[in-house]
Amino acid sequence: MERGHSMEFVGNYKDVEISVIAWKDNKTVLMTSTFSGEKPLGKVMRYDKTKNRVEIIKPHVIEKYNKHMGGVDLLDSTIARHKILMRSKKWYMTIFFICYT
Repeated sequence: MERGHSMEFVGNYKDVEISVIAWKDNKTVLMTSTFSGEKPLGKVMRYDKTKNRVEIIKPHVIEKYNKHMGGVDLLDSTIARHKILMRSKKWYMTIFFICYT
C-alpha cells in the first residue's frame, strides 16, 4: 500500500457491527472499532522523505482516536512515574503500598 491508502473490513458479531481499518502512514496502522469507520475521510499534513510537506488522506477512526487518546497517554505516564516497589496479587495491598511509600 502507498502512504495515505486505507482499507476497511466490516463484520458482525452478535448483532454488533465491527469495523477493521488498515491505514498506511509511515507504517501500517490497524484499528478495530464498533464506534466509527473509515468514512468520512479527512486530510492530514505529513513530511515525506525529502522533508517536504505533503497532504495525505486519513480515515475517520484515526481522527477520533487522536482526538480522544490524551487520557490513555496521561494514565500511562502517571503509572510509569509512580511505580510500586512491592507487588501483590491482592488488589487492596496495592492501595496500601501506594499510600505508604
